[in-house]
Amino acid sequence: MKKGWQKLLILLSAGFLPVFILESLVRMDALRALGWMLREPLPFFLTWLLFVGICCLLYVFRSHRVQMILYTILCFLCAMLGLSNHYKMAFRLEPVLITDVTQLSEAMNVMEGSGFNINIWAFVAAGVIAVLFIAAGCIFIRTKTEKTEWWKALVGLVLVIATPMLFRFQTPAGIERLDLIHQAEHKGCLYTAVAAEKLRLSSRAENYSQQSVEEAYQAIEGEKSATRAAYKPNIILVLGESFVDQPTLSRYVDFTDTLMPFYQELMPRCITGTINVPKVGGGTSETEFEVLTGICSRYSCNPYTMGLPPVNSVASILRGKGYRASAIHWHEGVYYNRFRNHAQLGFNSLMTTDTSNRHFTIRGTYVSDQDHFDSALAQMSRTDERDFIFLITMQNHGGYTYSDFRKKYGADTPFSNSFSATAELNLANYCYLLRETDKALENWITQLEEYPEPVVVVYFSDHLPPFGRDVYEELGIPLSGDEVHRVPYFIWSNQDDLAGNEDMYAYQLMPYVLETLGINDDPFFHHVEKLRQDGNHRDETYDLLSYDAVFGQQYAYRYAGISPKNDDFHPGGEMLLEGLAAEKFGDRIYFEPLLADPDQKYVLLVNGTECRQNYLAVSQEPVTIQCQLSVGGNLANQSQTLTYKSTSDLLAQAQPMNYHAVSVAKTTYELEKDLWTKGYRIFRSKDSFGESATLLLAGDRVIMPTAPENIDGGWQYAIDADGTLLISLPIDALNSRSGKDVQDFFKGLQAVLICFE
Repeated sequence: MKKGWQKLLILLSAGFLPVFILESLVRMDALRALGWMLREPLPFFLTWLLFVGICCLLYVFRSHRVQMILYTILCFLCAMLGLSNHYKMAFRLEPVLITDVTQLSEAMNVMEGSGFNINIWAFVAAGVIAVLFIAAGCIFIRTKTEKTEWWKALVGLVLVIATPMLFRFQTPAGIERLDLIHQAEHKGCLYTAVAAEKLRLSSRAENYSQQSVEEAYQAIEGEKSATRAAYKPNIILVLGESFVDQPTLSRYVDFTDTLMPFYQELMPRCITGTINVPKVGGGTSETEFEVLTGICSRYSCNPYTMGLPPVNSVASILRGKGYRASAIHWHEGVYYNRFRNHAQLGFNSLMTTDTSNRHFTIRGTYVSDQDHFDSALAQMSRTDERDFIFLITMQNHGGYTYSDFRKKYGADTPFSNSFSATAELNLANYCYLLRETDKALENWITQLEEYPEPVVVVYFSDHLPPFGRDVYEELGIPLSGDEVHRVPYFIWSNQDDLAGNEDMYAYQLMPYVLETLGINDDPFFHHVEKLRQDGNHRDETYDLLSYDAVFGQQYAYRYAGISPKNDDFHPGGEMLLEGLAAEKFGDRIYFEPLLADPDQKYVLLVNGTECRQNYLAVSQEPVTIQCQLSVGGNLANQSQTLTYKSTSDLLAQAQPMNYHAVSVAKTTYELEKDLWTKGYRIFRSKDSFGESATLLLAGDRVIMPTAPENIDGGWQYAIDADGTLLISLPIDALNSRSGKDVQDFFKGLQAVLICFE
């Protein structure tokens, strides 16, 4: 009997240790973890009971060594989960959720270069301790039980299945946002993750059926307003990453200067207000989803990561009115699976850094707001029809401690508060970025005021800047409540002086905009706006149709004949190959494809095979030319194929190339590498030749360029990042290793560098 009680005590203690490890590392404080257990006995008890069940499952193995190894692995996984929760809660103000498994690679990429101060040694230490315990178990534990204790394993299975059913994600009445970090700190991070997933899975609307959905849609179809606009404006929807204005920050910071004078001057000519967004300090895609679709994102579920079905959005609605719907996001398009999701939402195209060759201006760590605004103007100039352009900016993205902009850019410290070094650096850097946003806005709005077509700009923020939990607490920014979910927006027109103030939820913004512009004839968007005007957030019809669109069978879409997905979606925009520019040099033809969008990234295919050098040997054989774009190793976009009877035919149809010839004998050279064992030497010019595409003509020889690191023989050259010329020459071509010999050699050949414009 005594031995049985000992075993029971060991089992109960075994359930305690993983909980203790997990919550201690979440808080980086063992005493705080013990305090949580005393303050919140019910969630602690349920979490402990879950781990007791997991420990009981280990009794399916008779070997104590196997049990010990598996238990050590369990504790190690809890340590990893605790550390991950600590950093995610510190930087993103939310715990790790079960759906985060779909974003592991994105999370790693976000951490790189963002200034997040992560102690990697804590993870290493947890791994080393786990390995030592496993090794000790393998060496010292050799005993087995006489038989498998199936009844204990059965009890464990019951606990593992039944205990999570008691986890409750407590949501307040109405639509108010519940802050996950608040829930995690009070209920525990594992409890919160399981409860949040249960909430997501239980989001099925009541009385859901094809008949109930169709009846609901018929009812709102009769309510919709008719289009009444005198004209259709271009609409530019701007997601201002992590944007808050100075009045918002002034609640917590004493400023000594005006950060955004133009923004302040612009606001009286705009409809302004705040929108209530789903997350605090993170969760861009959830705010994005709400604004685009009019559907309230389920708080515990990121719609973009769950595998978004085709969902009707402002993009598909406006595309049905003859608009071209483009999204521009000068960052990697793989984040939040945007290429697929934007096609599902009805966009014509999404342009990202994966799809463009253009030169970007960096502010901080990310592409500037000015580059995004310039791209919107360029996109409108390329289209004949009206444009709906969705800009997802990156400039103001956190973290804000990767550099000190006061040293890097000469930024100031425009506040008088005495903060910690970390808080001061966060704020000073962020204030600098706001100043840059203001300059970019002034330049852009000034250009739009003179634009010959009507334009409406809708600018909104996705969430508060992610300063991190510690800085939030130091500044006095609460981690829960409506205050930290409210961020600014404004609506501006180059045709009319707008005025007014309306506060709303993020999902209500675009229905309100379309109604204000007189082009809101979509039944669902009209119903959202009607509810807002009546002072209601949601009703049963809204919930039913939202569930049907995102989680259900899309009965309403079938009934109404709505097909949101754009099967003609083009990453990077439609790739239109308008022709070639070409010139003949000796027995080679050098050419460049002429794309309608010259900034598009592409790989050149000649006769169906990838061609890294834009030249062809003169031939009488047929030639085919095509441009393709691959993203993530998959074909994402391609142009039409141009076919020519021969290289002579290609040359006859091509435009002449603009170029100028520069003598390479007018500069001096010095020896870079003496690779005499391989039969050649590499020399470097002392002058720069720029970064344009080039060919080197040396007498009758046409030398094609390569990358500096790819030079592996004689008669090759490269232009490095500084524009200097690297030339490899066979040893027998020169009398000595002297750079003067190279200069004389090129002078004798009348060698010139062809620089294409």
